[in-house]
Amino acid sequence: RATGSHILLLNNDVVVSHHWLDNLLNCLQDDDRIAAVGPLTNYVSGVQFQAADYRTIAEFHEFALLHNVSDKSRWFDTLRLVGFCLLIKRSIYEEIGALDERFGIGNYEDDDYSVRIRRSGYRLVVAGDTYIHHYGSITNKSDSSFEKLLQKNAQKFYDKWHIKPWYSLWSREDLANIVPHVERVLDVGCACGGFGLTLKNRGVPFVAGIEIDVNAAIDAKTVLDEVWIGDAATIVLPYEPGWFDAISFGDVIEHLIDPLGALRHLTRYVKKQGYIIASIPNIGHISVMHHLLSGRFPYQEAGILDKSHLRFFTLPEILLLFEQADLQVDFVGMTQDDESTSMEFDSLIKELLYVTERLGYHQTLPPLKEQFRTIQYYIRATKK
Repeated sequence: RATGSHILLLNNDVVVSHHWLDNLLNCLQDDDRIAAVGPLTNYVSGVQFQAADYRTIAEFHEFALLHNVSDKSRWFDTLRLVGFCLLIKRSIYEEIGALDERFGIGNYEDDDYSVRIRRSGYRLVVAGDTYIHHYGSITNKSDSSFEKLLQKNAQKFYDKWHIKPWYSLWSREDLANIVPHVERVLDVGCACGGFGLTLKNRGVPFVAGIEIDVNAAIDAKTVLDEVWIGDAATIVLPYEPGWFDAISFGDVIEHLIDPLGALRHLTRYVKKQGYIIASIPNIGHISVMHHLLSGRFPYQEAGILDKSHLRFFTLPEILLLFEQADLQVDFVGMTQDDESTSMEFDSLIKELLYVTERLGYHQTLPPLKEQFRTIQYYIRATKK
């Protein structure tokens, strides 16, 4: 029905404010390769989320007046744009086609469209200089079957692209926060390229990836400088030893048959003063203790007990692995439980701490209570 040179998809549960459309248009028209743009908001999954300190709609408009000042330096590329507010060039719409109606009333139709745009050679950009308010899922909150719809459409997305959206489309700002200023990074297990794209948005000039999943690698090639398909433990790269400044293993080491062999094989491509960055799930989390005490070890689609994990680590075992690979750890970070999970296991943690103290078990650092609360460890190391 639309007749203009641009098409805007806008949810019925958003409030727009000062300069929002002008800013989006400025971004969209800046480069012929930009196919679609979206704003920041208070309620959304992924990189378009940004918390804001307002409590009423009147306060939101005051906030937006200060935030929505056109500024190209706040634009950044993304793997996916969420459809709550999505501005598309009509020419792109005519080239790529309409939204895929197999997704019905919604969920994953925007992820699907994002893949189609990127694989056609175009860019998706978040206009970080634009903020709108999103109430979020107003249409679907009253629908008891919403969660089932979400899962059903996620499966439809996987059936179409053979990419796990809950697994391969994350941007990993958390891991990017411990990457120092470097020029060339190799991302091992790069998935669809989200982490590498985050690094490029932060100014890293060259990011390459290794990915064993062919379908995810196709997607990664749309945003990274180079992508090789193969096994991290044996792949031979077309570069001399020491060419990269850093290598990252974002939730990868636990998937490897021989983590030590893979580390030794790939770290030769890092320069002498280079970095190795990793995130590794903690098998010592209190939820795993709870399952073991119940006589269970229930594998899951994702998380600490991911059914595709081949190796399991506590912090001392992680540090031992890096020591054996001749790597010097200079930073250990952690992601811990949210408050609700902490409260759920409070009594169990107290009992376990009492038992370990009474039995005289050797205490490690960080304290056992901290280890029970830790979901994931972050490691940064250098070559010895």
